Amino acid sequence: MPNYITTCCLLLVCIGTGCDTTPFLTVTQPIGEPVSAVELEKLRGSWIADDPESERLDHEILEGVTMVRVSKAGDLFAGGCFWNEDTERFEAVNLKLVATRFGTNSYLYMKLDPSEDRYFFVRYEVGKDKAIRMFLPIEKHFKQAVESGTLKGTVGPNLIISMVNLEASSDALQAFVVKAGVDKCFEKEPFITLTRGKRNR
Repeated sequence: MPNYITTCCLLLVCIGTGCDTTPFLTVTQPIGEPVSAVELEKLRGSWIADDPESERLDHEILEGVTMVRVSKAGDLFAGGCFWNEDTERFEAVNLKLVATRFGTNSYLYMKLDPSEDRYFFVRYEVGKDKAIRMFLPIEKHFKQAVESGTLKGTVGPNLIISMVNLEASSDALQAFVVKAGVDKCFEKEPFITLTRGKRNR
């Protein structure tokens, strides 16, 4: 999967295997409780990235479009298609996401590997304009908590960036975020904003 899914599909958030990297911060247990069916419905639709030409987005984004649907069982899925330069074919990507809520904050999770209990996650907001804004967790804050023993987890090799996997329970993570404050745990500015395609307005 290319970084197209990372930036557009987070619902959409996933780090693709187009480069040999993985997200720098993951959790083994989602924070909070699953969102309601009403909240899931707000995520359904076709979404367009705010700025496909932005340096923060991968150059292989296919028009910045991601589709999100809710299955009959109530599961959330995001998908899209990208151009594979090696095979010279379009390929479809289908991702299962988990949306949760704790207090006044909502989060999106996606497994990096179906065989591993490890999720990449972001905080998200659905604004009055119905756009979805996603905020990355601040890696160094959680890394310090793991290194000090405040949170259970591991810190991987410090290559370009260190890999931090939070193994703390959902309750422990909730308590940590409440005590530290959301502003200290997540970026203040969204790393991507998604707006609905015209047919979904």
